[in-house]
Amino acid sequence: EEALADPGTLLLYPGPGAEDIETMPPMEDGKPRTLIVVDGTWRQAGRVMRETRVLQQAISAGTVRRVQFAHAGSSGYEFRKEPH
Repeated sequence: EEALADPGTLLLYPGPGAEDIETMPPMEDGKPRTLIVVDGTWRQAGRVMRETRVLQQAISAGTVRRVQFAHAGSSGYEFRKEPH
């Protein structure tokens, strides 16, 4: 909960209202930011976002800002196919 009270904390969760992390200026005091990454499938991450009240309160209060990689290109990752 300490990180949720720090205005330098960011939540990597793309969508409406998320800021582009690549265009954010550094912290004025030079302190590094804390990045929270919700690990799981999109369905699991959505449930974490809906059910974690303290996280929702921090986002609403503006102490945690949602961010995304707005200009992330294609990763080139390909799914393997099962051999026939």
